[in-house]
Amino acid sequence: VALPHAHVKYTRRPVLFIGLLSEPIEFYKMDSPSEKVKVEAIILLALKDLDESASFLRKLTSLLSNKEFAVAIREGNAVNVRSLIEKLCGS
Repeated sequence: VALPHAHVKYTRRPVLFIGLLSEPIEFYKMDSPSEKVKVEAIILLALKDLDESASFLRKLTSLLSNKEFAVAIREGNAVNVRSLIEKLCGS
């Protein structure tokens, strides 16, 4: 899963978008920019408040290691994905 996010300065309203890819694509790893990783899903995040963005991003990053969340994304189950995000990250 790739997690690109917009700078709060360019955000008109908060948005979280999850896209499933038909074929994996390569992204550079944020913690190791010289390494690439293949991703099957992209979660695009745009929040208006810098402090809230950092907090939500940390929570969402930890949620990515949740097996139930990974399964819900792979299955394209929007109801389960939203429910898990709201439950574990706040609405």
